[in-house]
Amino acid sequence: MKTCSTLLRLAIVASVLATHASAGFAADACDATLGAQLFAMCSACHALSSTAPQREGPHLQGLFGRRAASVPQYSYSPALQSSQWTWNAELLDRWLTKPQRTLPGTTMTFVGLKSPAERAAVICYLETETK
Repeated sequence: MKTCSTLLRLAIVASVLATHASAGFAADACDATLGAQLFAMCSACHALSSTAPQREGPHLQGLFGRRAASVPQYSYSPALQSSQWTWNAELLDRWLTKPQRTLPGTTMTFVGLKSPAERAAVICYLETETK
């Protein structure tokens, strides 16, 4: 079964948020530095490059404008395979809020990011790093 450690992800998020809170941080709408820090929890399952070793989730290279469930040799959930989605910033924002609510039946176990600023930072980071 494909599942990443929820405790690991929560620990990383807590660490990043504690670091920024103690510095009096206010998230910017396109804070790629925060996005990179938050992406650390995603990197347990997702690589940015197609040449990186396979992880639990598909690589994210070429994510924007790519059809969902289209990375060769990756076994996607039937829900994602039938989604007819093409990844863009708006869809990623909904997805990163709560994947299970956005697409019931997905096998992605990520609990989501409640903060719009954090989601924007991750999306900004992904836009620059997955080209």
